[in-house]
Amino acid sequence: MSKQNYIVKINPKQDERWDSFVQGHPFGSLYHHSLWAEVLEKTYGYTPLYIALEDEQKNIKAALPFFIVDSQVTGCRIVSLPFSDYCDALVSGTKDLRMLTNFALKELQKQGGDYLEMRTHRSVNYFSGLQFSISLDSVNHVLNLTDDLNALMKSFHKSYVQRYIKKALASSIRIDEVENEDGVQICYDLLAKTRKKHGLPPHPYDFFKNMWEILHPANNADILIAYEGDTPVASIILGKFRDTVYYLYGGS
Repeated sequence: MSKQNYIVKINPKQDERWDSFVQGHPFGSLYHHSLWAEVLEKTYGYTPLYIALEDEQKNIKAALPFFIVDSQVTGCRIVSLPFSDYCDALVSGTKDLRMLTNFALKELQKQGGDYLEMRTHRSVNYFSGLQFSISLDSVNHVLNLTDDLNALMKSFHKSYVQRYIKKALASSIRIDEVENEDGVQICYDLLAKTRKKHGLPPHPYDFFKNMWEILHPANNADILIAYEGDTPVASIILGKFRDTVYYLYGGS
């Protein structure tokens, strides 16, 4: 008798199996974690749709996180995940991915949605044969930090990277780690100025405040600010999960 698998909806904040599965899956990332779901839901009010493939013993075998995004501009769609650089399907093959996406498409039809969007990084090969159109509009930059600092420094472009690192090290700039919400506000002001310079509207302040209040206590995020004297000149928000650090947002 063949084993049966079942697709179920999961509340990632209440079901302890979710984060445990994310932690153990090779494609698991900060964006899959229940704390990131909490940041998105608290900031934007989107409806989470987290689905999993269970075996008969209720072990999670595969999973996909989505949010239902209903916008007057782009219509109703299901996204994995909004405001996330990527969010791989937590699967081990095309069969499981097909079952999960078919379930998600039925949910999309119930919502009267227009399309389903997935942002992949390492699971892209599993989409072969599925009815998805592929967009190559985004790029993820990955830097291996296993080498020692000297080898890492030598790998950088001499003019565009090495020269500016040496200039910064020789300057009077200091780096402080944010310890309270006052620092979050300083960081946000720098981010908002940077986006304005590029003609882009800023994210809401609550997005960064929620990242700080939800991710930082769990050691999943840090905020750093660079000062020249008493003047803040640059900031960066870093996400952390397993052996990976994520450059989430920066401004100067």
